[in-house]
Amino acid sequence: MYQIVICDKDNVFRENFYQQLEKVTKKFCMECCIIQCEKAEQVKDMFRKMEQMDLLFLGIELEKSLGFELGKYIREKLYDFDTPIVYVSEKPEHAMKLFETMAFDFLLKPVSEEKLQSMMERFLTMNKKAEYFFQFSQGKIQEAVHYNKIIYFQSASPKLLVYTKDGTNDFYGKLDDVERQLPENFVRIHKSYIVNTYYVKKSCYNGVTLLDEQKLPISRSYKERVRKFFT
Repeated sequence: MYQIVICDKDNVFRENFYQQLEKVTKKFCMECCIIQCEKAEQVKDMFRKMEQMDLLFLGIELEKSLGFELGKYIREKLYDFDTPIVYVSEKPEHAMKLFETMAFDFLLKPVSEEKLQSMMERFLTMNKKAEYFFQFSQGKIQEAVHYNKIIYFQSASPKLLVYTKDGTNDFYGKLDDVERQLPENFVRIHKSYIVNTYYVKKSCYNGVTLLDEQKLPISRSYKERVRKFFT
């Protein structure tokens, strides 16, 4: 589970950002504990008590202090060089001051969902928590694709095909083995197909329609399982 902290003195922004972050982390199938606070001392106390803090969103303007001063304290006094710190502010001129605290990123208020999603995707890629990526081999090359980008898997013996937002890849394997390692938003609909339900537009008795209007069949042995999943 990811431990994420949002520290900002603006209560309205903090609550709105919390909701944005919940939405984005859900898209990435992340299991998270998101904590809100408004003071630097609260963050310092968390660093003393928590075994890990995976990501810190830090407002520049805090109660009785500045966010980058807290960032310097985390790096120079606590000797924590691993926790990614993302600063947020409505003043773009602050961005240049943050390099000395090894900032992971700077987000300008109001934060757009697109910017937040892009930042979180980069965080996950750099963080390399393997459970959020499907890994497979193409010859001697090890590939990895984020589960959120996978549309569906197809068995085309002796290979499997994985269809993603970025294209199609093939690899040797068994669909049963793939099914066992997928997160709960994937469902087996046929002996030859596993689909990511995030990309399903509608489901009917004989098949599912994807967002791009492509249709995939539901076989008789999987009808009841699919019906329960979508009801």
